[in-house]
Amino acid sequence: MRKIISGVVILALMFSFVFDSLAWAKELTIGLSFPSLSFAWFSFLEQAVKEKAAKLGGINVISLEAQNEVSKQISIVEDMITKKVDGVLLVPIEVEAVVPAVEALNKANIPVVTVDR
Repeated sequence: MRKIISGVVILALMFSFVFDSLAWAKELTIGLSFPSLSFAWFSFLEQAVKEKAAKLGGINVISLEAQNEVSKQISIVEDMITKKVDGVLLVPIEVEAVVPAVEALNKANIPVVTVDR
């Protein structure tokens, strides 16, 4: 099950923003934003993504938790935009509250995959 989930996550991210062969000419950076890593499933997902990225090679993973604070999660996303990550996997604390952050990612042409709890 773990291999399936990690494979699906990586494939979703890869196909959403690296379909162009030119993207493979550089190392990729994927940003992960979780409400809290104290939840077992979020920790599992983080570890699965990191393991798959390491296995594929050429993919850096930045993983940050918002400690269940919406303002902190929005700040994390803004920081990822500033760092010009190649894609973001976002598990929102409150869906409506992060809509502006997702719109900012879209405006910056940074693909985002959201995962609902």
